[in-house]
Amino acid sequence: PRQDNSGIPQGQFIRRHRFPAPGGGYLKPEDLQVGSELQIYGRSMFITDCDAFTRAYYEQAGLEQGPAEVSELDPFNATRDAMKVNCAVAPRTYEKMYREVMLGGGHVNADMQQFLENDRKVLRFFCIMDDLATPQFERRPFLILYFLSDDKVEIREMYPLNCGR
Repeated sequence: PRQDNSGIPQGQFIRRHRFPAPGGGYLKPEDLQVGSELQIYGRSMFITDCDAFTRAYYEQAGLEQGPAEVSELDPFNATRDAMKVNCAVAPRTYEKMYREVMLGGGHVNADMQQFLENDRKVLRFFCIMDDLATPQFERRPFLILYFLSDDKVEIREMYPLNCGR
C-alpha cells in the first residue's frame, strides 16, 4: 500500500481493467481464493490472505476462503495498520428505500444497480510473486484489488521500506 513520505515511486503494477480468465471470459470473484495461484499475463502470483471485508463478502455469498498463509511481517507496518480505524456505514434497508420512493426519489437506474450497490466496495487480497527474472531470487509482495462496482481488477506492488524501487 501507499506509504506517506517514503520517497519511493508508488502505484499500480497492472492497471485497473477486466482480466481475461484462464478458461475464457473474464476473472470473477469466485476465481480469487486464498491459498490458490493466479496466472496473469504469464506471471504467477500466490494469494496469501485477504482482509475482513473480503472474508465477510465471501461468507455471505456461500463461499469459504482458506486460512491465511504465513508471510513475513513488518512490525512497523503492523503498528501503523493497528492505528487505522474503520467506521461502519448503516446498511440501506427496505424501509429506507420505500420512504425514498414515496417522497419522489430513490428510483434506481437498472443499468447502474451493480455500481450503486457496490460502489467503494473492494475485495482485497494479499499475494506474493517469486521474481525469477532478476539476477538474485526475489519474493515480491503484491496487493490484488477486485472492484465489485465494475468487476475490474488492479494489482499493486507493496514496496518494502527503502527498497530503492
